[in-house]
Amino acid sequence: MDNPFAAVVAELDFLGQDNALLNSALYKNPDFVAWCERIADRQHKVRASVVTPLPALETILALEATVFDNGPEPKFRHKITLQTYMGDHPNWKRPNWKGTATLWPHDVAVKTAKKSKAKFSEATLAVVEALAGQGSGFVGVFMHTGAGMGSTYNDQHVVWIDIEANTAMVYSPNAHFWLAPFDKLDAKGKPLKSNGILHSRSSSADTLDHWSTGEPVSL
Repeated sequence: MDNPFAAVVAELDFLGQDNALLNSALYKNPDFVAWCERIADRQHKVRASVVTPLPALETILALEATVFDNGPEPKFRHKITLQTYMGDHPNWKRPNWKGTATLWPHDVAVKTAKKSKAKFSEATLAVVEALAGQGSGFVGVFMHTGAGMGSTYNDQHVVWIDIEANTAMVYSPNAHFWLAPFDKLDAKGKPLKSNGILHSRSSSADTLDHWSTGEPVSL
């Protein structure tokens, strides 16, 4: 076989028909396992650096959002991270989509967005203005995690949140919805880490009901 990668895949497909044989082969070849892990990590980093839209809500297996309070020193102290997981067997350490937004107080959100070096599109600015017009809470634009400032912001991916009321709304081209209710503890009932103050968890799978804080509601 001329293609070495195809040969490796073919061999793994053959071994995969027998779990005992596959586990034995992997145990005896730790260098090969390490090579596979490096390839997987490299592919994940490539995918993570590509700005992609938030998947449609009905295609998401699990969705979680964490609100952070970084204290009074930063100009804008609050941030929110949104992560989605897809498929029947997701890798919980590698979300399929992840975005982070700095949260601007509603009364300065439009001004801040217009002055941003990111040069948001008119469509994004219109969404920011509409959400800020509710007269309360915070507004932010999601930035694709893993890349720098500027063009890595996701066009028309905007979040509005009322931290005191523990409620948040996500707007994107593919999905408009209220996040599941927030909890102040993680899924294990322990305090949140890394300045986290609120955590929302939801899933379309019944097997994750114990993990969820509720269900998102489409607008």
